[in-house]
Amino acid sequence: MKGKHPASVVIVGGGTAGWMTASVLSRAWGNREDAPVITLVESPQVATVGVGESSIPPLRTLLSIIGVDEKKWMRHANATFKSALKLSGWGGKSSRPYYYHPLFCWGENETSFFDDWLHARRHEGFNEPFDFCFYGSHLAEAGKAPKMGHEAPNAGRMQYAYHLDAALCADYLRGWCSDRGIRHVLDHVTGISLDDKGRVANVHTRQSGDLKGDIYFDCTGFRGLIINQALGEPFESYSDVLFCDSAVAISSFPQTGVGSLGSETTATALSAGWSWDIPLQNRHGTGYVFSSGELEPDEAERELRQHIGVDVEQGDTHLIKMRVGRCRRAWVANCVSVGLSTGFIEPLESTSIFCIQSGIVEYLRCLGQYESEAEQQTAYNKRIGDLFEGIRDFVLAHYHLSGRDDSEFWRACRHHANVPDSLQTILERWDEDGDVDDLLLAHPSTAIVGKTSWLCIFAGLDRLPGRERKGALKGATSKDLMRRIEELRADAALHADHFAYFNGNSG
Repeated sequence: MKGKHPASVVIVGGGTAGWMTASVLSRAWGNREDAPVITLVESPQVATVGVGESSIPPLRTLLSIIGVDEKKWMRHANATFKSALKLSGWGGKSSRPYYYHPLFCWGENETSFFDDWLHARRHEGFNEPFDFCFYGSHLAEAGKAPKMGHEAPNAGRMQYAYHLDAALCADYLRGWCSDRGIRHVLDHVTGISLDDKGRVANVHTRQSGDLKGDIYFDCTGFRGLIINQALGEPFESYSDVLFCDSAVAISSFPQTGVGSLGSETTATALSAGWSWDIPLQNRHGTGYVFSSGELEPDEAERELRQHIGVDVEQGDTHLIKMRVGRCRRAWVANCVSVGLSTGFIEPLESTSIFCIQSGIVEYLRCLGQYESEAEQQTAYNKRIGDLFEGIRDFVLAHYHLSGRDDSEFWRACRHHANVPDSLQTILERWDEDGDVDDLLLAHPSTAIVGKTSWLCIFAGLDRLPGRERKGALKGATSKDLMRRIEELRADAALHADHFAYFNGNSG
């Protein structure tokens, strides 16, 4: 490492952000003779709500690298596999009822394949959806896991992600860290002291005295206890771009059997946002992400209950106010903010855990690339800022391209006055001839999604370019494409179901 690693680390806040930070830092430094002393302090008074959370494929890679046993943590967190995001009702009455954003297109270069599909659609009457050209869509349709039945944990021939109870996942990582010597302080933080240079000097606790470190990680969620409250770093809201700022969740809707255990997260468009359905091993996590400017919480809960078909006697309801946007800088002085204290983009594309993961990994990467703290901070803040802006644009595209016009909310999304230039440039070029390869490659969303992810959204919402790309080679006919789809469908049927994996019949 070019930069000197700290001798002591204090992580303020538990949950997924705090315990994932502790896990990754312990894995990165744990074998060194001069490994830093890592302390995590969390308050027993700050409860976490296990509403069910969806992730994306990089989480699988990270957990494998740090040595977490896949079957053990999935059992502990009631986790299931995720193959795709199913978007229902986003296209309006004139479009197909739903489309998929399959996970297995991540990292692929399928732009030329899209050219074949578009040509066959326009000139050969081909009517199969573009997203059916990928494994994830067929696994979701069949209710199968992304396992063939013989693959080992943390392994597989294709990418996949997880649905999980975030509170239980954090609990598992807490035990993992305790086994590796992470100091755990269960106490209430009463204040933060700064030195005369504006750096964090102490974290004051009610019963455990002052906690001192060379570097502090703020994992205190939307409160931003250190980064915002103590250090005064401004928060830049995305409320003028992304209108949803609240969620009502029902976290105890029961699982009704193996047949109901899908391998997709479902996002269904409602009057002022969308509802999620996340299948866990023991239940469905459900909720409604909505704009408080359009609905009161009780109205949102009523619409959600009507949508999922449960009455007021079923399910515990939780209201969540979301702080959508990001801190201007994520690393200030000797404090690195991770997770919700850094920022949050609404959960449509399941990027929350990935942002936690990216924050920790980028911190280690900057230590390895730069010697001075100033260089490290500059690089880190640029990378995290780009990450959030890339996710913002990708999520906004779902709303802005929607065919819905049945409420003020959806009309405002379609006729958006504040579309960022970075997204508007892509849309204008796409509408003309679809030749956006260079724009998407340079767009900051490439840190999290590939070009095909954008193409699935465009095709799923029936936003096709005005003309085919100049010089695009047509390498496949409609018969070739249909053959591919039929092979994928047949192959997906061979995959194991979720519970076969957990019961020992897979892996």
